[in-house]
Amino acid sequence: MNTQNRVPDIHIEDAMRRAWREGVLRYRPIFQAEPLDEECGQVEVTLKNLRKIVKGGAQVCGLHVSKAGTVLVCCNDGHSYLATGFAVGERNMKVKALSQFTAEIGLGTLEKIHEFLAALPDNYEGPLEFPVAGDTELRLVK
Repeated sequence: MNTQNRVPDIHIEDAMRRAWREGVLRYRPIFQAEPLDEECGQVEVTLKNLRKIVKGGAQVCGLHVSKAGTVLVCCNDGHSYLATGFAVGERNMKVKALSQFTAEIGLGTLEKIHEFLAALPDNYEGPLEFPVAGDTELRLVK
């Protein structure tokens, strides 16, 4: 078989989206050729890493929850970030951290966002739609 003319298969899905879909819970992210703190489900690490990414110019354009309960943060530049320290559903630190981050980037008020995220079932899977109904500080993200 002649392999010189073989065209390689290249997956369109990026590594972060694939890791999110496959339920990865621990990894070391790289942003602008610089290693960030290891993601391992800790709220503080996820917040620190995402704040650095946003400060570096990334603009969040979407948030999606996986069946593993992790959140994929999608940016306008096409990059994604697997946030293992965020969650929806039961009222815990991971929900509070996601609420805090989304309020910090202008998706609404902390109180309304937290009410929305905490009211979702623990097994929710899919996109998080902003703005939250009834919120007064809104920026549309789909």
